[in-house]
Amino acid sequence: MSFSHQKELLEDLRDFARKFSSEDEYFFQMAVRRHKDEEELDALSIQQLEDMHKKYVIRKPRIDPNSFFKKKP
Repeated sequence: MSFSHQKELLEDLRDFARKFSSEDEYFFQMAVRRHKDEEELDALSIQQLEDMHKKYVIRKPRIDPNSFFKKKP
């Protein structure tokens, strides 16, 4: 994986850090430290970050503001 993909995962997960379990929090802090040292994470670490991303990051769908002004048939 690329360094930019690693950076995106860490930035997304940073907002949800308060929801982490103790094991996930420890792994996340380790990954952040390795990222600050500009190390590229191995495939297993990236996979664990992606699993954490699927588990914790919840995106709400955006509502189209124009839908409020459309006429209903």
